[in-house]
Amino acid sequence: MSLRGRTAQSNTGPAVGTRPAREPVGMRQQCSVLVVDDEADIRLLTRMQLEVDDHFTVIGEAADGLHAVRLAGELQPDAILLDLLMPNMSGMEALPLILDAAPDAVVVVVSALPAEVHEDGASFLGAAAYITKERLADAAAVLRPLCCTP
Repeated sequence: MSLRGRTAQSNTGPAVGTRPAREPVGMRQQCSVLVVDDEADIRLLTRMQLEVDDHFTVIGEAADGLHAVRLAGELQPDAILLDLLMPNMSGMEALPLILDAAPDAVVVVVSALPAEVHEDGASFLGAAAYITKERLADAAAVLRPLCCTP
């Protein structure tokens, strides 16, 4: 699990395709969450883990990046849990589009891939944190300080 607070910087402004690391959303008692994963069982498990915590309400689910971009724009969730390896559009491809569609959302990447593989790239594109699926049970603990009041 890792939380990043870096900002892409240059002398002439951000490079093309870069995005500053996201700041926490205005702190809320309860956070709305969009769960994005191509595996239905993972979406269900994630929903169940989050909804036992009074801080979270899962307001939508998507099985691929294209659907995630559309739902992010429609639902404007406070937070998005985003898988990377999905059909139609990967999480890395969808991430900047999701943040354009829902600019106030905090995105946490949840992937089966080790953090060393894509964490820096996800952070560079605007993800607030990266956790592996083996640490999925930690999703609420990672999301809480990013978008909920203590």
